[in-house]
Amino acid sequence: MALSDVESVVAAKPDVAAKPDVADKPDVVASTEVAAKPEPTPEKIRSELVDGHLPYPRELFAIESTIQVKKPPTATIFMFRGDFSSPYTDIFALHKRATKICDKDTKFSGCDIKLEKNYKWGTLSNKLVDTLSMYCKYPEDKKTDFYVKIDDDLIMPESKLEEVLQKMAETPCQYAGGMISHSGFYWALGQMYIIKRSIFDDICKKLPTYKVTRPDAEDITMGHIVDSQDFNAVCELNKPDNHWHIDYEDQRVKINYHKQHNE
Repeated sequence: MALSDVESVVAAKPDVAAKPDVADKPDVVASTEVAAKPEPTPEKIRSELVDGHLPYPRELFAIESTIQVKKPPTATIFMFRGDFSSPYTDIFALHKRATKICDKDTKFSGCDIKLEKNYKWGTLSNKLVDTLSMYCKYPEDKKTDFYVKIDDDLIMPESKLEEVLQKMAETPCQYAGGMISHSGFYWALGQMYIIKRSIFDDICKKLPTYKVTRPDAEDITMGHIVDSQDFNAVCELNKPDNHWHIDYEDQRVKINYHKQHNE
């Protein structure tokens, strides 16, 4: 989800109608019938998400390192591929390292794992849940210190990711990314988010009973599953200090994804 989408959500707060004062209207008879509760619409969920504002997280590299790390952290990196993907995303080093999670009938070659279902852009939350459920079933010796989800239009040197993981390992930060703090819980924009093993283990306990309410927003869904309001457990990854989304340029290289997935 792009930041512009988030800003439009905030701007679209519905007007709050004044509550009628029943006490001043003796002719109003209270009903004993309980009306059926309607299913929440995506618009209603969005309006409710912007009601709570949590303290904005600190940038990861501004947090003091307080944990001694004896060996380099391990990480599972995964990215979603489908028929909307470029067949050549793996020319980037970080993408080559990432596990490509594909749909059952994805046409491209280069899939590392094919799930048992097909998905579309509007059901990536279901793909996320199914992917996490798959990783939860891995044996203990196959699980890693970190789980990193990246978009296929993320641009990040592998060396920078290693710096981020090392720093996270040394701090209390459990969940990192382009954090959003106005939703009643913290969530990270979908271009990249990172969770520590402790958060991952907690997610695995929740998934068997978790119900997806936002199939079109896997980044919000991830935050909803984590369900953290803990300022000390989350941190911000600033752009463009260590990663770029959609485009990058320096004195010799220019990279641009001219088309978004959902265009």
